[in-house]
Amino acid sequence: MAAYDTNMDGQINLGDSVDDEHLSIALDSCDYNDDGTLDACEIHDCIVEVENTWRAEYCPENYPKLYCTSPFDCPVCEGAWSCADIEMISEEVITAMDVNNDGQLNLGDGIEPEHYDIMIEYCDTNGDGTLCYDEVFDCIVACENEWRAEYCPGYGMAYCANPYEPCVCEGAWTCDDIIAISYEVLDYYSTNGNMYIDSEDEIATEHFSILVDYCDSDDDGNIDLCEIHDCVEKVENEWRDEYCPNYGHAYCANPFEPCAHCEGEWNCSDVTMITEEAFAELDTNNDGQLNLGDNIDSEHLDLILGECD
Repeated sequence: MAAYDTNMDGQINLGDSVDDEHLSIALDSCDYNDDGTLDACEIHDCIVEVENTWRAEYCPENYPKLYCTSPFDCPVCEGAWSCADIEMISEEVITAMDVNNDGQLNLGDGIEPEHYDIMIEYCDTNGDGTLCYDEVFDCIVACENEWRAEYCPGYGMAYCANPYEPCVCEGAWTCDDIIAISYEVLDYYSTNGNMYIDSEDEIATEHFSILVDYCDSDDDGNIDLCEIHDCVEKVENEWRDEYCPNYGHAYCANPFEPCAHCEGEWNCSDVTMITEEAFAELDTNNDGQLNLGDNIDSEHLDLILGECD
Protein backbone atom coordinates (compact mmCIF):
# COMPACT_ATOMS: atom_id res chain seq x y z
CA MET A 1 0.00 0.00 0.00
CA ALA A 2 2.76 2.44 1.01
CA ALA A 3 4.54 1.97 -2.31
CA TYR A 4 1.49 2.84 -4.42
CA ASP A 5 -0.38 5.41 -2.31
CA THR A 6 1.89 8.22 -3.45
CA ASN A 7 -0.54 11.01 -2.54
CA MET A 8 -0.97 9.47 0.94
CA ASP A 9 -4.77 9.74 1.03
CA GLY A 10 -5.20 6.20 2.33
CA GLN A 11 -6.29 4.86 -1.05
CA ILE A 12 -4.86 3.79 -4.37
CA ASN A 13 -6.53 5.80 -7.13
CA LEU A 14 -5.99 8.04 -10.13
CA GLY A 15 -4.46 10.61 -7.82
CA ASP A 16 -1.42 8.36 -7.31
CA SER A 17 1.57 7.85 -9.59
CA VAL A 18 0.34 4.50 -10.88
CA ASP A 19 0.19 3.84 -14.61
CA ASP A 20 -3.36 3.57 -15.94
CA GLU A 21 -2.99 0.02 -17.21
CA HIS A 22 -1.90 -1.43 -13.86
CA LEU A 23 -4.45 0.62 -11.95
CA SER A 24 -7.22 -0.56 -14.28
CA ILE A 25 -6.29 -4.21 -13.67
CA ALA A 26 -6.21 -3.64 -9.92
CA LEU A 27 -9.59 -1.87 -9.94
CA ASP A 28 -11.21 -4.58 -12.04
CA SER A 29 -10.06 -7.21 -9.56
CA CYS A 30 -10.28 -5.45 -6.21
CA ASP A 31 -12.59 -2.41 -6.26
CA TYR A 32 -15.47 -4.12 -4.47
CA ASN A 33 -17.51 -0.95 -3.86
CA ASP A 34 -16.90 0.32 -7.43
CA ASP A 35 -15.84 3.83 -6.50
CA GLY A 36 -12.67 3.88 -8.56
CA THR A 37 -10.35 3.65 -5.55
CA LEU A 38 -8.76 0.90 -3.47
CA ASP A 39 -8.58 1.25 0.28
CA ALA A 40 -6.47 -0.95 2.58
CA CYS A 41 -9.45 -3.12 3.42
CA GLU A 42 -10.18 -3.87 -0.27
CA ILE A 43 -6.51 -4.57 -0.96
CA HIS A 44 -6.33 -6.99 1.99
CA ASP A 45 -9.46 -8.86 0.90
CA CYS A 46 -8.23 -8.91 -2.70
CA ILE A 47 -4.91 -10.46 -1.72
CA VAL A 48 -6.80 -13.12 0.24
CA GLU A 49 -8.89 -13.80 -2.87
CA VAL A 50 -5.75 -14.05 -5.04
CA GLU A 51 -4.23 -16.46 -2.54
CA ASN A 52 -7.31 -18.69 -2.55
CA THR A 53 -7.33 -18.71 -6.37
CA TRP A 54 -3.68 -19.84 -6.25
CA ARG A 55 -4.49 -22.54 -3.69
CA ALA A 56 -7.33 -23.88 -5.81
CA GLU A 57 -4.93 -24.31 -8.73
CA TYR A 58 -1.74 -25.52 -7.08
CA CYS A 59 -2.66 -27.18 -3.76
CA PRO A 60 -4.11 -30.66 -3.25
CA GLU A 61 -7.82 -31.14 -3.83
CA ASN A 62 -10.02 -29.93 -0.97
CA TYR A 63 -7.13 -27.95 0.48
CA PRO A 64 -8.69 -25.37 2.83
CA LYS A 65 -9.13 -21.76 1.82
CA LEU A 66 -7.53 -18.89 3.63
CA TYR A 67 -9.92 -16.92 5.85
CA CYS A 68 -8.38 -13.73 7.27
CA THR A 69 -10.13 -11.04 9.26
CA SER A 70 -9.02 -7.68 7.94
CA PRO A 71 -6.95 -5.76 10.48
CA PHE A 72 -7.75 -2.52 8.69
CA ASP A 73 -10.58 -0.15 9.46
CA CYS A 74 -12.85 -0.58 6.45
CA PRO A 75 -14.58 2.75 5.81
CA VAL A 76 -18.34 2.80 5.27
CA CYS A 77 -20.36 5.67 3.82
CA GLU A 78 -24.09 5.08 3.75
CA GLY A 79 -25.59 6.54 0.59
CA ALA A 80 -22.32 7.00 -1.33
CA TRP A 81 -22.59 6.54 -5.09
CA SER A 82 -20.44 4.02 -6.91
CA CYS A 83 -19.00 4.68 -10.36
CA ALA A 84 -21.80 2.54 -11.81
CA ASP A 85 -24.33 4.74 -9.98
CA ILE A 86 -22.71 7.87 -11.38
CA GLU A 87 -22.77 6.50 -14.92
CA MET A 88 -26.45 5.56 -14.55
CA ILE A 89 -27.32 9.00 -13.13
CA SER A 90 -25.40 10.68 -15.98
CA GLU A 91 -27.43 8.70 -18.51
CA GLU A 92 -30.66 9.72 -16.77
CA VAL A 93 -29.68 13.40 -16.74
CA ILE A 94 -28.63 13.33 -20.41
CA THR A 95 -31.74 11.47 -21.54
CA ALA A 96 -34.04 13.84 -19.65
CA MET A 97 -32.34 17.10 -20.60
CA ASP A 98 -30.82 16.72 -24.10
CA VAL A 99 -34.15 17.46 -25.76
CA ASN A 100 -32.69 18.38 -29.15
CA ASN A 101 -30.40 15.32 -29.18
CA ASP A 102 -27.33 17.26 -30.29
CA GLY A 103 -24.99 15.46 -27.89
CA GLN A 104 -24.82 18.37 -25.44
CA LEU A 105 -26.89 20.15 -22.84
CA ASN A 106 -27.42 23.74 -23.91
CA LEU A 107 -30.01 26.49 -24.24
CA GLY A 108 -31.32 24.72 -27.33
CA ASP A 109 -32.82 22.13 -24.99
CA GLY A 110 -35.28 24.56 -23.44
CA ILE A 111 -33.60 24.57 -20.02
CA GLU A 112 -34.63 27.47 -17.79
CA PRO A 113 -31.87 30.13 -18.11
CA GLU A 114 -31.50 30.50 -14.34
CA HIS A 115 -31.07 26.75 -13.92
CA TYR A 116 -28.80 26.57 -16.94
CA ASP A 117 -26.51 29.32 -15.61
CA ILE A 118 -25.92 27.28 -12.43
CA MET A 119 -25.13 24.17 -14.48
CA ILE A 120 -22.70 26.08 -16.69
CA GLU A 121 -20.95 27.74 -13.76
CA TYR A 122 -20.46 24.42 -12.02
CA CYS A 123 -19.86 22.00 -14.90
CA ASP A 124 -18.68 23.79 -18.06
CA THR A 125 -14.98 22.98 -17.76
CA ASN A 126 -14.03 24.08 -21.30
CA GLY A 127 -16.00 27.34 -21.09
CA ASP A 128 -17.91 27.00 -24.36
CA GLY A 129 -21.36 27.59 -22.88
CA THR A 130 -22.54 24.00 -23.41
CA LEU A 131 -22.19 20.77 -21.47
CA CYS A 132 -20.84 17.74 -23.32
CA TYR A 133 -21.70 14.32 -21.93
CA ASP A 134 -18.19 13.87 -20.51
CA GLU A 135 -18.58 17.16 -18.62
CA VAL A 136 -21.92 15.99 -17.20
CA PHE A 137 -20.26 12.80 -15.90
CA ASP A 138 -17.26 14.61 -14.38
CA CYS A 139 -19.59 17.13 -12.78
CA ILE A 140 -21.63 14.41 -11.08
CA VAL A 141 -18.38 12.86 -9.81
CA ALA A 142 -17.44 16.27 -8.40
CA CYS A 143 -20.86 16.57 -6.72
CA GLU A 144 -20.45 13.11 -5.21
CA ASN A 145 -17.02 14.00 -3.84
CA GLU A 146 -18.29 17.22 -2.31
CA TRP A 147 -21.05 15.20 -0.64
CA ARG A 148 -18.50 12.68 0.66
CA ALA A 149 -16.25 15.44 1.99
CA GLU A 150 -19.19 16.82 3.98
CA TYR A 151 -20.93 13.64 5.17
CA CYS A 152 -18.19 10.96 5.06
CA PRO A 153 -14.91 12.88 5.41
CA GLY A 154 -12.85 9.75 6.11
CA TYR A 155 -14.28 7.71 3.25
CA GLY A 156 -12.13 9.07 0.44
CA MET A 157 -12.97 10.44 -2.97
CA ALA A 158 -14.48 8.65 -5.97
CA TYR A 159 -12.19 8.40 -9.00
CA CYS A 160 -14.32 7.17 -11.90
CA ALA A 161 -13.08 6.60 -15.43
CA ASN A 162 -15.22 8.72 -17.77
CA PRO A 163 -17.15 6.46 -20.18
CA TYR A 164 -17.87 9.29 -22.63
CA GLU A 165 -15.63 10.51 -25.41
CA PRO A 166 -14.51 14.09 -24.72
CA CYS A 167 -15.94 16.82 -26.91
CA VAL A 168 -13.02 18.18 -28.90
CA CYS A 169 -13.03 20.75 -31.69
CA GLU A 170 -9.61 22.18 -32.41
CA GLY A 171 -9.89 25.93 -32.86
CA ALA A 172 -13.40 26.34 -31.46
CA TRP A 173 -14.05 29.57 -29.58
CA THR A 174 -15.26 29.55 -25.98
CA CYS A 175 -17.78 32.05 -24.63
CA ASP A 176 -14.90 34.07 -23.16
CA ASP A 177 -13.28 34.11 -26.60
CA ILE A 178 -16.51 35.41 -28.14
CA ILE A 179 -16.68 38.27 -25.61
CA ALA A 180 -13.04 39.23 -26.26
CA ILE A 181 -13.51 39.06 -30.04
CA SER A 182 -16.65 41.22 -29.78
CA TYR A 183 -14.61 43.98 -28.14
CA GLU A 184 -11.91 43.61 -30.79
CA VAL A 185 -14.46 43.89 -33.61
CA LEU A 186 -15.95 47.05 -32.10
CA ASP A 187 -12.51 48.62 -31.52
CA TYR A 188 -11.50 47.87 -35.10
CA TYR A 189 -14.60 49.12 -36.92
CA SER A 190 -15.92 51.92 -34.69
CA THR A 191 -13.42 54.49 -35.88
CA ASN A 192 -15.45 57.44 -34.57
CA GLY A 193 -15.45 56.01 -31.02
CA ASN A 194 -19.23 56.16 -30.46
CA MET A 195 -19.43 52.48 -29.42
CA TYR A 196 -21.43 51.60 -32.54
CA ILE A 197 -20.49 50.44 -36.01
CA ASP A 198 -22.34 52.78 -38.33
CA SER A 199 -22.11 54.61 -41.65
CA GLU A 200 -20.05 57.39 -40.07
CA ASP A 201 -17.13 55.00 -39.46
CA GLU A 202 -14.29 54.65 -41.95
CA ILE A 203 -15.59 51.46 -43.57
CA ALA A 204 -16.01 50.81 -47.28
CA THR A 205 -19.71 51.01 -48.20
CA GLU A 206 -19.79 47.48 -49.58
CA HIS A 207 -18.13 46.08 -46.46
CA PHE A 208 -20.46 48.03 -44.18
CA SER A 209 -23.49 46.69 -46.06
CA ILE A 210 -22.31 43.12 -45.46
CA LEU A 211 -21.88 43.81 -41.73
CA VAL A 212 -25.35 45.34 -41.49
CA ASP A 213 -26.99 42.52 -43.44
CA TYR A 214 -25.34 39.92 -41.22
CA CYS A 215 -25.33 41.54 -37.79
CA ASP A 216 -27.89 44.36 -37.55
CA SER A 217 -30.58 42.31 -35.80
CA ASP A 218 -32.83 45.28 -34.93
CA ASP A 219 -32.53 46.75 -38.45
CA ASP A 220 -31.63 50.26 -37.36
CA GLY A 221 -28.62 50.66 -39.64
CA ASN A 222 -25.99 50.40 -36.93
CA ILE A 223 -24.46 47.60 -34.87
CA ASP A 224 -23.96 47.84 -31.12
CA LEU A 225 -21.82 45.60 -28.88
CA CYS A 226 -24.80 43.43 -28.00
CA GLU A 227 -25.46 42.71 -31.68
CA ILE A 228 -21.74 42.16 -32.33
CA HIS A 229 -21.64 39.47 -29.62
CA ASP A 230 -24.62 37.63 -31.11
CA CYS A 231 -23.11 37.96 -34.58
CA VAL A 232 -19.72 36.58 -33.52
CA GLU A 233 -21.52 33.66 -31.86
CA LYS A 234 -23.45 33.04 -35.08
CA VAL A 235 -20.18 33.04 -37.06
CA GLU A 236 -18.67 30.57 -34.57
CA ASN A 237 -21.62 28.20 -34.86
CA GLU A 238 -21.53 28.30 -38.66
CA TRP A 239 -17.82 27.46 -38.44
CA ARG A 240 -18.58 24.54 -36.12
CA ASP A 241 -21.26 23.25 -38.51
CA GLU A 242 -18.66 23.12 -41.25
CA TYR A 243 -15.54 21.93 -39.41
CA CYS A 244 -16.84 20.13 -36.28
CA PRO A 245 -20.41 19.06 -37.17
CA ASN A 246 -20.70 16.73 -34.17
CA TYR A 247 -19.40 19.24 -31.65
CA GLY A 248 -22.62 21.16 -31.13
CA HIS A 249 -23.27 24.89 -31.00
CA ALA A 250 -22.02 27.49 -28.55
CA TYR A 251 -24.81 28.99 -26.46
CA CYS A 252 -23.29 31.99 -24.70
CA ALA A 253 -25.14 34.36 -22.40
CA ASN A 254 -24.80 37.83 -23.90
CA PRO A 255 -23.09 40.01 -21.26
CA PHE A 256 -24.08 43.17 -23.15
CA GLU A 257 -27.83 42.60 -22.97
CA PRO A 258 -30.26 44.15 -23.04
CA CYS A 259 -29.40 45.41 -26.48
CA ALA A 260 -30.12 49.13 -26.99
CA HIS A 261 -33.85 49.72 -27.40
CA CYS A 262 -36.14 52.73 -27.39
CA GLU A 263 -39.87 52.19 -27.03
CA GLY A 264 -41.68 53.32 -30.15
CA GLU A 265 -38.56 53.75 -32.29
CA TRP A 266 -38.66 53.10 -36.03
CA ASN A 267 -36.17 50.78 -37.67
CA CYS A 268 -35.04 50.87 -41.31
CA SER A 269 -37.87 48.58 -42.41
CA ASP A 270 -40.38 50.86 -40.70
CA VAL A 271 -38.90 53.89 -42.47
CA THR A 272 -39.12 52.12 -45.84
CA MET A 273 -42.73 51.13 -45.22
CA ILE A 274 -43.72 54.65 -44.09
CA THR A 275 -41.95 56.16 -47.11
CA GLU A 276 -43.87 53.88 -49.46
CA GLU A 277 -47.15 54.74 -47.71
CA ALA A 278 -46.38 58.47 -47.98
CA PHE A 279 -45.67 58.21 -51.70
CA ALA A 280 -48.74 56.09 -52.31
CA GLU A 281 -50.88 58.76 -50.70
CA LEU A 282 -49.15 61.97 -51.81
CA ASP A 283 -47.62 61.23 -55.24
CA THR A 284 -50.94 61.70 -57.01
CA ASN A 285 -49.42 62.20 -60.47
CA ASN A 286 -47.33 59.02 -60.08
CA ASP A 287 -44.11 60.61 -61.31
CA GLY A 288 -42.06 59.13 -58.45
CA GLN A 289 -41.67 62.52 -56.76
CA LEU A 290 -43.54 64.84 -54.44
CA ASN A 291 -43.86 68.23 -56.11
CA LEU A 292 -46.27 70.97 -57.19
CA GLY A 293 -47.75 68.58 -59.73
CA ASP A 294 -49.33 66.56 -56.92
CA ASN A 295 -52.56 67.41 -55.09
CA ILE A 296 -50.75 68.77 -52.02
CA ASP A 297 -51.59 72.19 -50.65
CA SER A 298 -48.66 74.59 -50.83
CA GLU A 299 -48.37 74.97 -47.04
CA HIS A 300 -47.86 71.22 -46.49
CA LEU A 301 -45.58 70.96 -49.51
CA ASP A 302 -43.41 73.81 -48.17
CA LEU A 303 -43.11 71.96 -44.84
CA ILE A 304 -42.10 68.74 -46.59
CA LEU A 305 -39.57 70.50 -48.81
CA GLY A 306 -38.16 72.46 -45.88
CA GLU A 307 -37.48 69.25 -43.92
CA CYS A 308 -36.54 66.84 -46.68
CA ASP A 309 -35.34 68.60 -49.83
